[in-house]
Amino acid sequence: KTQAYLPFSLIFSLLAVKSLMTAVSAGSGLVGGTFAPSLFLGSMTGALFRDGAAQVIKVFNELDPTTYPIVAEVFHTIPLHDLHLASPPTYAMVGAASVLAALFRAPLTATLLLFEVTRNYDVLLPIMASAGVASIVSDILEDTLERRDEMQRRDLDPVSWGDLADGEDSEPLESSKKIKVNKLT
Repeated sequence: KTQAYLPFSLIFSLLAVKSLMTAVSAGSGLVGGTFAPSLFLGSMTGALFRDGAAQVIKVFNELDPTTYPIVAEVFHTIPLHDLHLASPPTYAMVGAASVLAALFRAPLTATLLLFEVTRNYDVLLPIMASAGVASIVSDILEDTLERRDEMQRRDLDPVSWGDLADGEDSEPLESSKKIKVNKLT
């Protein structure tokens, strides 16, 4: 039984168009949601990753040792010809779980949802691992971006609340209050 999979160019085109349309929909305030687009974008990214990995393995297997002796020596010691990748739907499910977990910060929900869809125990561990890593990376990126944005806002504001809370600028405020009080009396 042979199965037909989508070609690399079609997967890439679908990913690009859906990303653009999701951004336009979200930016314009139209109803579009985030759940279904996250599943679609994740599955297309997973399938695209699988096709890219298959192409890289194919290139290194066909590498002529006389042309690039150092690269060929390194990659011919690794038995890439014995490496068998899982099917594109498997990578698509793992990608969908990763994006869903990263977007909603719910790795367990993403894992269970996609496991219930597939009922395949072979995919459970990769889905759990990718969902956990995606959620952690998303948390780290969000914290980093929030700190950067906070620093930019703080740099633009000549007197920010953070400066006042530090106690560094509290002396000039106290002295200005004393001056005003002395002028009034």
